[in-house]
Amino acid sequence: MSKNISIIYLDRNKFDCILSHQVNLISYNFPPQIVKDFEVLNKDLLYSEIHAFITNNHLSPYPVIIILSNNVIFEKDLTVNKPDQISEETTLFLEKVPFETVLHKTLKVNKKTIVVAANKIYLDLIKEAFEKDQCKILFILPECLFGDLISQKGLDTTVAKKI
Repeated sequence: MSKNISIIYLDRNKFDCILSHQVNLISYNFPPQIVKDFEVLNKDLLYSEIHAFITNNHLSPYPVIIILSNNVIFEKDLTVNKPDQISEETTLFLEKVPFETVLHKTLKVNKKTIVVAANKIYLDLIKEAFEKDQCKILFILPECLFGDLISQKGLDTTVAKKI
């Protein structure tokens, strides 16, 4: 596998990108006619814009890790420990997440059990847009897995190397 990995920090209406062997952070703001508040308004334009971004910044064919900012996810600490109670509490939480299709995962972070949820359609379209240009998505991870590493420093080369 290539040592060059693109790391995308996906926020509400933009993303930051850094290629692990470079020092420059590249930002892309979604125009409001393409993406607004986690919703893709124009899929074809999204694909076109991401294709141009990948081409202009020479990101293909490098694999990609996408980190979901805390602004793109819904998160809940689960207060119970038994599997059936976790399932019930998770279901109640997911019913309140305001997306048509929700992608969720239950994680253990710092001795806590949390459930993280995001807009599945939004993430699938972003993933598909990158993969159309041979940028294989390795992982999609929530920011909470990185503790204060990203929150305090943002995305930079030091953070990219640690990731």
